[in-house]
Amino acid sequence: MEEQSVGKRTYRRVKNHFHVKIDRAADNIYERPPTLTIGKSIDISASGILFRYDTLFELGEAIKVTFLKPNSFELFKGDARVVRTEINPDDRTYDIGIVFIELNQNDANDLNYYVIDKEEF
Repeated sequence: MEEQSVGKRTYRRVKNHFHVKIDRAADNIYERPPTLTIGKSIDISASGILFRYDTLFELGEAIKVTFLKPNSFELFKGDARVVRTEINPDDRTYDIGIVFIELNQNDANDLNYYVIDKEEF
């Protein structure tokens, strides 16, 4: 399998639907999202995720994400930055694109292994 290199993408992106726990990085503990803290993934690669969420994020906003790696029972916890936002036709949800930041090469390779494994099913 070859890796995708469309635009800035280094890793293959595959559709996969799972819950993503979002924790907005806030200086003040009272600046938390209203109620929902779980988003639903649309697709994933070893460098980021596109997920659906009911609250808009600012471009460049730093967040923390937690999810089960595809095809495993291992938790992934990491920092990410919002690079894309788009409102959906329902006018109530947003598609949010994030890239992982400060992800070491071993973690990226490990995550990529699970993503590629998902694609082979």
